[in-house]
Amino acid sequence: MTTPLKPVWIGRDFLHKRNFPKSTLRGVAAGVLQIGFFILITMAGNWFATLIHTSFPGSVLSLFIVFLLLQTGVLRLKWLETGANWLLSELLLLFIPSAVGIVLYKHLMEIDGWKIILIIGISTILVMSATGSLTQVLLKYRNHKQKELSA
Repeated sequence: MTTPLKPVWIGRDFLHKRNFPKSTLRGVAAGVLQIGFFILITMAGNWFATLIHTSFPGSVLSLFIVFLLLQTGVLRLKWLETGANWLLSELLLLFIPSAVGIVLYKHLMEIDGWKIILIIGISTILVMSATGSLTQVLLKYRNHKQKELSA
């Protein structure tokens, strides 16, 4: 048997009436701030891409900026981890517009659908292979470094 929710009061006791643990609220606030940071970096990357008149996407420039900030130590991974993990967990929602587009362009799928599916299949295999290979190399490198440090 579950207990009914207490009424929500606006005021200083709002959080206590909802029985939210403070650590959960801190995690949510940190995640929101981190996602805001990603949005700002993406906007900066898009702005920079238009400023230098390149066909290189601003979002890729943004990823490169975050990579450089992490590698130089300006940013720490733990400062971005909560927001990044949440975005990755909700990534599937970003593919819903693609599915709607397929439904809207049914005639295109009837004509060239097999070509599109073939390209998607081949590119998926290539991406998974490259990701797996890179992960293996990085894990071996990390294990080698850890053995050097512990010796």
